[in-house]
Amino acid sequence: MQNAPPPPSQFNPNIPRALEEIILRCLEKEPERRYRDGNTLARALEENWIPK
Repeated sequence: MQNAPPPPSQFNPNIPRALEEIILRCLEKEPERRYRDGNTLARALEENWIPK
């Protein structure tokens, strides 16, 4: 894949910005720009997306 993926909000404008940022970070081409591991991803979801 040579181009960055389109933002999820392009397909569904109801996706919250915080969730979109998490998704796009998971799809980063360069591994060092992605979440380090599943725990880091889970923490990002808990802190930014999952309602408390």
